[in-house]
Amino acid sequence: MHALVEVNFLKNDLEEIEEGAFDNSPNLVKLFIYENKLRSLPKDIFRKLPLLETIHIGQNSIEHLDKNIFKRLTKLKMLHLENNRLTTLPPQLFDGLNALTDLKLQHNAIKDLPDGIFAHLNSLKTVDLSKNQIATLRNALFKNSPEIEFIDLSENQLKELDNVFEGSTKLERINLSRNQLSSIPDGIFSGNSLSHLDLSSNQIEKISPGAFKGLHQLKEVTLESNNLTEIVATSFDDLKQLSNLNLSKNKLKALPVGIFGENTALEELYLSNNEISKLENGIFDKLVNLIHLDLDNNKITDLESGIFKNLKQMESFHIGSNELKVISAHAFNGLRSVRYLTISKNPIGSIEIFFLRRHRSGRFSSQLLFEFKKCI
Repeated sequence: MHALVEVNFLKNDLEEIEEGAFDNSPNLVKLFIYENKLRSLPKDIFRKLPLLETIHIGQNSIEHLDKNIFKRLTKLKMLHLENNRLTTLPPQLFDGLNALTDLKLQHNAIKDLPDGIFAHLNSLKTVDLSKNQIATLRNALFKNSPEIEFIDLSENQLKELDNVFEGSTKLERINLSRNQLSSIPDGIFSGNSLSHLDLSSNQIEKISPGAFKGLHQLKEVTLESNNLTEIVATSFDDLKQLSNLNLSKNKLKALPVGIFGENTALEELYLSNNEISKLENGIFDKLVNLIHLDLDNNKITDLESGIFKNLKQMESFHIGSNELKVISAHAFNGLRSVRYLTISKNPIGSIEIFFLRRHRSGRFSSQLLFEFKKCI
């Protein structure tokens, strides 16, 4: 079958592939053996397939791979090994895969990544290591993969980060969610081209003042579901392009004035499910492009007049499940564009009449009054 360029064994009951099974298909470009019952692969299974560009052997029960199994596959671009039972990877496993761009290793039982495992993968752009059991990462692990853009390390057992991402100058996206990180060291992401960073569902208690230093292209930061109690006012100063910041589900009691002073590009800000009792006047003054603000489930008792005066672009505002008792006449001054307002589940006892007169027309008014009926 010399003419074969693609073979698909998807969803069969394959338990074994014999040595030499593909020796008569030298023109094979794509091989799919996804969702079978393989426990191992012969060490020379790919030896006569020099044109292979895609191998998909995910969702099997493979426990071990020979260090030379991929040795001759110089044209390989996509390698999918996810949903197997791999616990270790030989240091030389990916040697010679200079064309590899996409590597999927998620949902295995990998505990350690040996030094040099990604060395010389000059074309690698994405690597998925999520849902493993990785507890530590070696310094500059991806340094010799100069084209890498996306790394997914979510749902592992990482407790700390050193200089893991050093030298990855084109790195744009990192997912570190659902680990056991307790802090973000200074400069840990410096020298990268990060645009998206997910640190949600860890145990982070503090952010070092220089944690995000130099990340001028960062657009989205997710710190949801951590143990943050306070944040230094200068923490986000270098994030000039930040458009989405999620700090919900932490233990923040207050926000220092100036914390968002350099984030004029911010469009979405999530602060729900914290312990914030007061919003300092001036806290939102620089957020002239803010569209969405979520303050649900805090302990806010009062809204100072003029606190939202510069939020003229905001369309969606949520401040439900707080401890507001009075809505003053000038509480929402500046909110010219708000279409959706949630103030439900507050112990509101009175609404100053001038407030209703100021907002009695338009879509803002109808949504506002609907939510008030739940409060009083």
